[in-house]
Amino acid sequence: MFDWLNKPKAAGVTRDERSDFWFTQLGIESAGMMVTPETAMRLAVVYACVRFISETVGQLPLQVFKRERNGDKNAQPEHPIYDLLHDQPNEEHTALEFREMLTAWAVLRGTGMAEIVPGRRGAVDQLIPLHPDYIRCVKVQDNSNRIRWQVEYKEPGVPTRRLLRDELFILRAMAIDPDCPLLGLDPITVQRDTLGSSLAVRDYGSRFFQNDARPGGIIEHPSNFKTDDDRNAFKRAWQAAFGGKNRHKTAVLEWGAKYHQVGISPEQAQFLETRKVSAADTARIFRVQPHKVGIMDNATFSNIEHQALESVQDTMMPWLVRWEQSIKRDLIVARGYFAEHNVAGLLRGDLKSRYEAFAIARNWGWLSVNEIRRLENQNGIGDEGDVYLQPLNMIEAGQPGEPSQQGAPRNQPRPDTAAGPPLIVRPKTNGAMHHD
Repeated sequence: MFDWLNKPKAAGVTRDERSDFWFTQLGIESAGMMVTPETAMRLAVVYACVRFISETVGQLPLQVFKRERNGDKNAQPEHPIYDLLHDQPNEEHTALEFREMLTAWAVLRGTGMAEIVPGRRGAVDQLIPLHPDYIRCVKVQDNSNRIRWQVEYKEPGVPTRRLLRDELFILRAMAIDPDCPLLGLDPITVQRDTLGSSLAVRDYGSRFFQNDARPGGIIEHPSNFKTDDDRNAFKRAWQAAFGGKNRHKTAVLEWGAKYHQVGISPEQAQFLETRKVSAADTARIFRVQPHKVGIMDNATFSNIEHQALESVQDTMMPWLVRWEQSIKRDLIVARGYFAEHNVAGLLRGDLKSRYEAFAIARNWGWLSVNEIRRLENQNGIGDEGDVYLQPLNMIEAGQPGEPSQQGAPRNQPRPDTAAGPPLIVRPKTNGAMHHD
């Protein structure tokens, strides 16, 4: 993470303890480029990665459930934090905006943090986002000589506030920062060399096309300029006549002057290949499948669906689990309650594949008509839609005889089995018979 106490001094900036300088982010230079979260977001691939992860997390339904004794889970829309997670966590942000914001901060800066504000709904009435650039970790020692971590939050022009751990909701990436366990690992700092190279490549391309996609050149003059002023005046006249909007005009060289083009072309510098490699490396930092950020080199009709599934399993699931476990740790006190995302929408196939899967589930008896219609965002058809089918050629495990009739209670003992377990004859592997 950034060293808040040992920043280099810059000209014209005060360094007293009241200065906002100590709560502004310090960039790190690599490959001649200043690498910060802001400059990194100017890279199209970084922007696409952050947007893909944060928007996907923000759009997924997030509900509160209660785990029953038999392992079932039931939605709890009356739970105090249900509205915060599902609808609106504070007066300013919707649930999508809030979760998108904290996820983007955690992806880009390693930590997304919000202040827990009590109110009419109890101990957790609102969640107010805290910008990670204004956060400073503070280590304190309690009366029992145990180490506790707190947060100082200092916005520019606003007095510093001290927040205790139980006043914070924290979403963090890899929690391996030795300086403060409350903060996650900052990928921009860790991968500054890779991102600095990508920024340098982008900056080179921008300058190259600003120069009309032509490298620089040298004008060879057979005689000498008498003074430096004459040389500079000639240079200014050339640039005024053949630079900017006057590019592509025909130049006339007099007195034996010759123009020599210098530099290497983008083809010689493998400019396009360098950009492809940089884009792939950047996507790899955020563990995003290349096709999700527009890199379609290895995507085919036969593997694109599997790549989409991998993006859910490998990219999104860690962030969804981080959200769910952070909610359980910081916002839910009662045992048995938990928050969970519904990822069914991300795993949906095409219409034909979905209907074939529903037909299998319906015919084999683990989905009802109403359940299928709810998965398709449709209303149920009433009580008759809650009936489960059972194939007639199937019987319960360990129960010989005729298959049970449709609609009959499944757990009621049959007359021939009420006295005890039935006698089942099974063949041995060597062809002999034995009794169980």
